[in-house]
Formats: sequence, C-alpha cells, structure tokens
Amino acid sequence: MYLTNPDSFGFSDDPEADLWNARAVFFTGVTLCLVFGTLYVHYIPDPRMSDWARKEAERLVKLREAQGLPCIPPNYYDPDNLVLPDDD
Repeated sequence: MYLTNPDSFGFSDDPEADLWNARAVFFTGVTLCLVFGTLYVHYIPDPRMSDWARKEAERLVKLREAQGLPCIPPNYYDPDNLVLPDDD
C-alpha cells in the first residue's frame, strides 16, 4: 500500500478514499470532540454550586456590615456545648 501511495494515512488502499477518510476523522476529532466538547464542559451548570455559595456569602457579609454587626458572631457555636480537651 505504501509503495503505490507514499502519503497514505492507512484508512484505505484507494488514495482518494484514504484522503477523504483521513479528513473525516480529523474533522470529527478536532471539531466535534475538542471544540464542542470544550464548549459543553465550559457551559454546564455548576454542580457543586460554588458560584452561588460565594455570592450568598458576599451578600450576607454586606448585610451584616450594613447592620453594624461582625461578619461572624463571637459565640457562633454555643460554648456550653463545646467539648474541649483537658489541659494536660
């Protein structure tokens, strides 16, 4: 096959069919998989909702600052329910 067609891509013995098959595989691999695959991954919704969590946290910080409160209250956890290790 390589003696009759030195530029063979290995898809077919016919040089014209070989060239068209190589172009079809290249088009499918690059255009469909890489381009559309990248666009799909980029535009899927955020499954862990990290964008929403950050926006909500910023909103709550601004709200607490406007009310004159600290971002996190000093007794966020009830001190009576905390189990602390011994001083040993």
